[in-house]
Amino acid sequence: SFDKESCRFIPDNEQPQLFDRGKGVYTGQNGYCFLTEEDIAAGKTQYTQGRTVIYAIAQGKDAGTQQNELSGWAHNFAIPLELWLSDDGTQVLREPIKEIESLYGETVYEYEGAGKNAEQINSEISALRGDMLRIDAEFTLAPLQEAYESGFYVRYNPVETILGTEHTKIVFGSDGVYVDRKLSTLWDYVKKDPGYTWDNKAKSFGVTILLDRSMLEVYVNGVMSFTTRIYPKYGNSDYLRLFDENGGMNVTKLTIRRMKGAFTENPEPAYYGNVGDLA
Repeated sequence: SFDKESCRFIPDNEQPQLFDRGKGVYTGQNGYCFLTEEDIAAGKTQYTQGRTVIYAIAQGKDAGTQQNELSGWAHNFAIPLELWLSDDGTQVLREPIKEIESLYGETVYEYEGAGKNAEQINSEISALRGDMLRIDAEFTLAPLQEAYESGFYVRYNPVETILGTEHTKIVFGSDGVYVDRKLSTLWDYVKKDPGYTWDNKAKSFGVTILLDRSMLEVYVNGVMSFTTRIYPKYGNSDYLRLFDENGGMNVTKLTIRRMKGAFTENPEPAYYGNVGDLA
């Protein structure tokens, strides 16, 4: 809040709050307020009556000569977000701007109902592959033990070898909500540091996951986001799976869409050099 008499902002919290928990990937934020043509036609005259949008850089923080050579431009542009304040003024609500709907491609999976467990969903999406996807999900948890975790594997590789495998884990569990990158890649020179954990042990979640090659953006319950980068080594690390370890996960809504390119509808396939698939 702002004290007009002292001309000072009064913090809502003693400690600053993180807007994004991807650990330093989401940087260089800029924002603006504006009126759309529809707003003006409706008679609105104040910017506060319009939209508030923020955009930022998603850093490629895993430096290394080999990676720089293969990855090209190091940083990406994160999806712009539209912002609101919660009714009590204590939280910044956010969601990807509606304009990205123009990039929607084919809807490859859609379910809404009383609920399916992770095993049922996995049997239905077992052949689904992609590194440019939007995933929207609603689910509840009914933990079976004190320690539990449920969630999503993205850039998942179904092959297990003596070298290991690849996947990135989006976790909702007894330790909170976080993105686990420990197995994101088998490249030994790429850092796999975890992001920050959101200490939220709620049992009901609405989640949007945006996957765009090395970009991973996760939005949870409209109040928290995780922006990170992942660099799988192998071309077949492009499956999607759910996991449930004592979480009692019940998925009531799941929509998976392919995303088109912003500049060309069908971008060139990702380049994996002469590595190929994990086998």
